[in-house]
Amino acid sequence: MTIPVGSEYNIWDITPLLNIKTELEPFTPENFSVLGPYNPHLSWNHSSEEDYITGYAIYRSIVNKYENPGTFIKISTVNSSTTSFIDYDLALGGTNKAYYKITAVNGTRESLFTNIIGIVASPYKNSSDNHRHTYSLDQNYPNPFNPTTKIKYSVPFEQNVKISLYDILGNEVGILMNEVKDVGQYELGFNSNNYSSGIYYYKMISGEFQAIHKLIIMK
Repeated sequence: MTIPVGSEYNIWDITPLLNIKTELEPFTPENFSVLGPYNPHLSWNHSSEEDYITGYAIYRSIVNKYENPGTFIKISTVNSSTTSFIDYDLALGGTNKAYYKITAVNGTRESLFTNIIGIVASPYKNSSDNHRHTYSLDQNYPNPFNPTTKIKYSVPFEQNVKISLYDILGNEVGILMNEVKDVGQYELGFNSNNYSSGIYYYKMISGEFQAIHKLIIMK
């Protein structure tokens, strides 16, 4: 191959049979961040300096939320077109802190680590049926009802849960519960003896989660 004087070429373009790309150390990913709202959500950008990566590796260290990061363990590797990762093993809040850092991967080579970012998050606890829990507020049953009904709800980690009752005009007329609950699914009983017939709304607030449903008292 004849190269014109003054021209610039990549060495792997000049010698295509020489697999130099697999020997190159990739550049560190850019703009690494970790956000919520429910699980740790990692995101980053491809490095603007290169195009020879085969994927990204995610590393994590879980410690008490007042401690510095300990030993990091590689928890996942994603392909080169992926620039985000949600850690479903953890839910935000609780008594632990998860630290993350990532590298770009090129075959067996890895880049330098990104900066380390920590976020307060704790492992999901398994219920008796080994299902993970998320935020939820179910429709009460029965509905309409007299005088009692049940409301099911769930939270993914230990936190305060408030469920309030509102009349049709939006006035708060009662607090059905307001307390810290551990991860899991719960059932709240509601007795309407102190309320008149009509349409009401119950609203759950827990962390950033909010949900509302209509209930009907029929006497």
